[in-house]
Amino acid sequence: MTDVEQLRRQITDLQSSEVLLSAVLNSATDYAIITLDLEGRITTWNTGARNILGWDEQEVIGQYTAFFFIPEDQVAGVPQDEMSKALAEGRAEDERWHQRKDGSRFWTNGVLMPLRTGELRGYLKILRDRTFRRRSEEALRESETRFRHMADSAPGLIWMTDAMGQVTFANRHYEHMFGCPATEMLGDGWKTTILPEDLETHQTAFWTAFCARQPFRTETRVWDKHHRVRWLRCEGVPRLSDTGEFLGYTGCNVDITEAKTAEEHLRLLVNELNHRVKNTLATVQSIASQTLRNAATPTAARAALEQRLIALSRAHDVLTRENWEGADLWEVVGQAIEPYQGQGESRFDVHGFNVRLPPQMALAIAMALQELCTNAVKYGALSNATGRIGIAWTLMNSPDGPRLEMCWEEMGGPPVSQPQRRGFGTRLIERSLAQELNGTVRIEFAPGGVVCALSAPLEE
Repeated sequence: MTDVEQLRRQITDLQSSEVLLSAVLNSATDYAIITLDLEGRITTWNTGARNILGWDEQEVIGQYTAFFFIPEDQVAGVPQDEMSKALAEGRAEDERWHQRKDGSRFWTNGVLMPLRTGELRGYLKILRDRTFRRRSEEALRESETRFRHMADSAPGLIWMTDAMGQVTFANRHYEHMFGCPATEMLGDGWKTTILPEDLETHQTAFWTAFCARQPFRTETRVWDKHHRVRWLRCEGVPRLSDTGEFLGYTGCNVDITEAKTAEEHLRLLVNELNHRVKNTLATVQSIASQTLRNAATPTAARAALEQRLIALSRAHDVLTRENWEGADLWEVVGQAIEPYQGQGESRFDVHGFNVRLPPQMALAIAMALQELCTNAVKYGALSNATGRIGIAWTLMNSPDGPRLEMCWEEMGGPPVSQPQRRGFGTRLIERSLAQELNGTVRIEFAPGGVVCALSAPLEE
C-alpha cells in the first residue's frame, strides 16, 4: 500500500468516525452537547442544543456561548470564569438560568469540561433542561414554608413523624409551652415532657394506632416550662402519598388543662351537692328527732320543729350570698348554730367581737360550721345530752395584714378516737376551706372532743 493510499484510507476512516460521532450527538435530543474551540467559540451544535435553546447550528457556529446566558451573567463574565475553572479543576458545574432564542428562561443542569488528545483541543459543554424540576422544588419549598408558617401560628402543638414513627417536625408552640427549642422534640425527645406515670399508656395508644394505620387519640399529662402539670389531648392521622404510600403521622396536641380543671371542679361540686343534700336530710331528721323527743305536747313539737327548720333555712341563706354583700361573723355563727340549740338552753359558748367578713369568707366559714355541727350531732358533743361546744375567734396582726384566728372545740361528748380514714366532710373542711380562705385549717380528734382551728388573712 502506497503512502497516498494509506493517507486516503485514514481520511476515510476519520470521516466515518466524524459521521458516527455526529449521529450519536444528534440522537441525544434531550441534551445540548456543544463543543468549543480554545477561545470559547462554538464548533459543533447538536439537535438537542437546537431543541433546548432554539437556535439552528448555522446561527451559532463561531459565536461565543455568552449569547444564551441571561444578561446579568453576561455582564459578570461567566463564560470566561467557567473555562478557567474547567481547566483548573477538570470540570465546571453549570446550574443556573439560561435564555432561549425566544427570550424565555430555563434552568439548566450542566457541565463544561476540557477536551484533550494529549494537548488541549477545546471544550465540551453539556446542558439539560431542568426547569420543571426547579419549579417543582421551588413550589415544594414554598408549600413547606406556608405549612411551617401556618403550623407555627397555630395555638396547638403540631407534629409529624416519618414512616418509622420518629418525630420529624414540631412547631414553635412546643417552644412556648416547654421553653426549649422545638428541635429537641424531634426523634423521641418529646418523651421527656410526659409525666413518667403517663408515658407507657401514651406510647401504647400511639403504637397500637400506628401499627394499624388508624387515627390516634389519647389524653396525656405533661410538664410545662414552669414545671406545672398540664393536660394535652393528642390526636394524629396517617399521612399518605398520592400513590397511597404510608409516609407517617400528622397530629396536633391541644391544651385541655382548663377543661380538665373545670371537669374536676364540677365533679367536686356534684360530690359536694350530694354530700350537702344527705347532710341536710340527716340534719332535718336529727332536728325532728330531738324536737319530738323533748317536746311536751304535739303542738309544742310542731312549733319547735318549724322554728328550727326556718333557722336551718336562714343558715343556708348565708351560704348563697355570693358576691352580694359581706356578713358579720356573729351573724354567720349565730345562723349556723341556731338549728342545733336546745330548748331553753344553749349548748354553745361563743366568744368574739364584731368582724365584718367578705362574702367568700362568710360562705366558707358558714359551710364549715354547718359541717362541724352536723358531725357533732351525729358523733360528737351534740349526740348526747351533756356535750358542749366552744366557738371563739380573734384578730391577730401579721406582716401581711390582719388574720382571723378561729377555734371550734367540743367537750363532754362521747369519747373520741382517731378515725381510720378522713370522711368527705372532714376532707372538705380541711381542703376546700383552706383553699377558699387562702389560709390553714387543722382538725384534731382529741380524746375530749374534736378541735378545729383555722387561720386566714382577713381581706379588706
